[in-house]
Amino acid sequence: MLFEIVSSKKILTMKTTFLILTFWTISLVSFSQLVDGELVKEGRKLAVPSDFTMYESTSGDVFYRIAVDRTGKVTSAKLIGDKSVKVSIPLDVRIYNYLMDLKFEPGNHFPKFHDCEVKITLKPKSASDLK
Repeated sequence: MLFEIVSSKKILTMKTTFLILTFWTISLVSFSQLVDGELVKEGRKLAVPSDFTMYESTSGDVFYRIAVDRTGKVTSAKLIGDKSVKVSIPLDVRIYNYLMDLKFEPGNHFPKFHDCEVKITLKPKSASDLK
């Protein structure tokens, strides 16, 4: 009887731990903003963390294809129009400048240019920001 109680508590703890780790892993993947590309496949990290969120007058997701050189500098950014919400030209320029300011970890072991698809989340400004 005592063995059954201890055993069932242990199993319950193992199941709970497994579920928590599973949901945590899924949440990391689902909130990732570096979507696809060689940069993601090789695990290259941002030198300065970014949440890839901009507070603007519109909301939605905008996708760009970026290239990163060996020094970690973003050298180009191109809008992927068929996956993105429509944005104005001034907003497109602000997003472009935001992407060009990103810094990734440098290294000579990386290829001359890494490419990556990036998702920028646009969120509406709060009412207090508009005043």
